[in-house]
Amino acid sequence: MYTAVAEYLTYKLVTGYSAGDKDARSTLDKYDFYIIPIVNPDGFAYTQTTQRLWRKNRQPGPNGVRRRTRASQTYKGEKPSDTPENQGLDKLVRQLRDGAGIKLYIDWHSYGQYILSPFGYKETLYAPELGKWTKAAQIVSDAIRDSSSDLTTFTFGPSGATLYPTTGAAPDHVYSIGRAEFSYTIELRDIGKYGFVLPPELIRPTVEEQWAGQKVLWSLLNEEFFDGEGPA
Repeated sequence: MYTAVAEYLTYKLVTGYSAGDKDARSTLDKYDFYIIPIVNPDGFAYTQTTQRLWRKNRQPGPNGVRRRTRASQTYKGEKPSDTPENQGLDKLVRQLRDGAGIKLYIDWHSYGQYILSPFGYKETLYAPELGKWTKAAQIVSDAIRDSSSDLTTFTFGPSGATLYPTTGAAPDHVYSIGRAEFSYTIELRDIGKYGFVLPPELIRPTVEEQWAGQKVLWSLLNEEFFDGEGPA
């Protein structure tokens, strides 16, 4: 589902800019977008051929052996950035940090309907930017709810305190290392009825409500709405 969201947002930006849409034009005239629909290509291919809900890459263990720990869906790796996918993402993040900087990073996942900000690795660790992150997340959540016919609601807050502690999360890394001004994980629909496999009729509502939320967020960033604001 997250690939569909990335593709739909890309489509709306490109076609909207060509058609003179003010939201697309004001955003693309000010910011460059780096869109990665699939960070894990070999793992994604494996889900299409062998195991539908496979989550990791297909990198073997030492000497080609897949240890039992590596079979875990939550296997964390041998060491930081020990996969080519993570190495590539980390390299890009550092290049952007040392260039124009990173205004906004979003990692779309499924499922649960959450908008989660750093930090994820500790329940009680809060960043100084939490106030403006929470304010922005509330605005996005309101826009999603108002745009959806079924009033879809997204819960928001720091990841570790709002959902559960996680380690190695990309938004934590892009904030801490990449110095992103805003960094989120957005967990898409639903809240458990269908889980990871949404029925086809929910794909369009899901991507459209994300477009509604992002338009509002980009508009606020374009206006520098959050400049100078500390924690609420």
